[in-house]
Amino acid sequence: MVIACALRAMGEARPGTGDGPAARAQADADRAEALRQAGHLYEAESLLADAAAVFDAEGMPRAHAEAELRRARSLLSHDLEGAERAAAVAETLLRSVGSVARALVAESVGLRARLAAGNRSAVRRAARAHIVTIAERMRVNGFAADARALELTAAGAYARAGRPPDRLPPLVISDPLEVRLLAHEARAAQAAARADDEAALRHAAEGLAEFASWQRAHGPLGTRSAIAMFCSGLLCEGISAAVRSGRPDLVFEWSERSRHFTQQIAPLRPPPDPEHARDLARLRGLRAQSPAAACPEDRVREIQRRITDRQRGMPSVTGPPRLTLDGFREQLEQGTVLLSFVFTSTRLVCLVVPARGEPRVVPLRWAAIEPLIEGMRRELDAVAHTGGTSGAFVRAALERHLAELSRLLVEPALAVAGLVARVVVTATGVLRVVPWSMLPPFADVPVSFARSASGWAYAHRRPRVLERAGFVVGPGVSRGMEEAEIGAAVWAAEASQRGRVDPLPRVLTGEQATTDAVLALAGEVDVLHIVAHGHHAALAPMFSGVNLVDGTLFAYDIDQIEEPPALVVLSACEGGRSSGRWGEESLGMALAWLRAGSRCVIATPVVVADGVACEVLGAMHEGLAARLGPAEALTLAMRQTGHLVPFIAYGTGF
Repeated sequence: MVIACALRAMGEARPGTGDGPAARAQADADRAEALRQAGHLYEAESLLADAAAVFDAEGMPRAHAEAELRRARSLLSHDLEGAERAAAVAETLLRSVGSVARALVAESVGLRARLAAGNRSAVRRAARAHIVTIAERMRVNGFAADARALELTAAGAYARAGRPPDRLPPLVISDPLEVRLLAHEARAAQAAARADDEAALRHAAEGLAEFASWQRAHGPLGTRSAIAMFCSGLLCEGISAAVRSGRPDLVFEWSERSRHFTQQIAPLRPPPDPEHARDLARLRGLRAQSPAAACPEDRVREIQRRITDRQRGMPSVTGPPRLTLDGFREQLEQGTVLLSFVFTSTRLVCLVVPARGEPRVVPLRWAAIEPLIEGMRRELDAVAHTGGTSGAFVRAALERHLAELSRLLVEPALAVAGLVARVVVTATGVLRVVPWSMLPPFADVPVSFARSASGWAYAHRRPRVLERAGFVVGPGVSRGMEEAEIGAAVWAAEASQRGRVDPLPRVLTGEQATTDAVLALAGEVDVLHIVAHGHHAALAPMFSGVNLVDGTLFAYDIDQIEEPPALVVLSACEGGRSSGRWGEESLGMALAWLRAGSRCVIATPVVVADGVACEVLGAMHEGLAARLGPAEALTLAMRQTGHLVPFIAYGTGF
């Protein structure tokens, strides 16, 4: 809350255009440091890069160097090559202006980037004597915390290279959070190097507990999501030790830990705020300008800043508590299987948890799987845009990729799963874009892609009957109205069959499909089906959205719905795409609905041809009206229409 208040105050006090570019750049650099401390790394780095460019243009080498040094510190958590480059620029500039002490700090950040990269030859080249010398010189010049950060990073790198140090720097309570977490991480790495995985798990858990305590006191959604990067090393040490143990219960525990740190926290629903609503409307208006119109990007950024600053000030709540493996298995029905894909720094494994039978940890060949996913992604996009002979060629290549991906990714797991009637998948990183429903083994098997196994079980215990449906058609979708009318007719017939006197399902289209009308409809129905083109904002995922007649319905808008629909269908290009942040982070439009309280979202991470989406999603409503779960209805619709599509049931699909 303190950081959120500081950010709002900084925004209000930011110099205007009359104060000159250097003054505005300095204000932005100070704001970036506060953002970095709060964990909003990408936003901080963008501000620092812009500020550095201004300082360079204005002939201010000292300010330029400090901006690059701050950026290097931020990049350390997720872009080591970028951190090393920025640190080198800062070091050169600082030495040029005679700031030898600060140049040492910049050099230490570059060293930390090389050490953290894990390259054994780089670790060998980073002589311990040199590191000790730099650390001592930094202490003499008053940079004790930076010195400990370098020593702890080196200790962890040496341990992972098989050369654990005999002694570690002390854990100092007054150090910044980042340094304290490095201390826990170094201790976990040292224990792992000595084959003491029990101690490695204990040290990693202690570090995460300290982080969780800090996390509860600082900011909501964005803060809690991005700051998880600071814990990636701790989580990796814990998960690696759990995988080495071969124990399914430990792998499940640490898999769930990683998912809950990054996904099971959401802001409390904000109270009605007229100014917040006005800012979203202003942003909608600016984004809705024709391509020929000059879009005032400074104005856009200012409005976005106000919106995100308000969100940072909101308190937060945690999601459902983490289950143990035994507790989770109690929730599984016969035939339901969990496939939890878990990465370590060097391995990919799948934890297979059947309702009956013993859980197993199955090793997978990640080096062979990774290039298949990248090739498949390109082909999925191409299939939506090609036809004729070329289209047949692309589809054939896609089918080969899907078959090979299945052979390497899911068939080894299914071979030990026993009876498989339904599958719950949890996965990280690029595995989030796998079109699970298109894989051959799942042709007749409903798949629910869950943020965490515990979250899926919690929602599964609280089913919600789907009775009222509403449809929205945005501009420019060739068969959008047809898709909505097919679905609406199904629900009208279902109500008639059951003897209910429900009003006919509403269909908002043309001038009716405004943001306010859609939000109102969303609060009245159990199923909301949106047929519209969408876009994903990679650097600001909560500004992702779908295009309506009056502009974009943003992810931020969803917070205005008192009770979101149980099921949201996003028949929109890129509706399911989420940002590629470390580990679990996913804040696209689909995930925004889930965080707001929807149980399931049907969406796609890639482009789908309008005609194919129309046929499959229109047919899906027959299963929904017959009381099938969303994932089951989607599987049935693909079988009935003969179309394999990359739509995914996110959340609780059955």
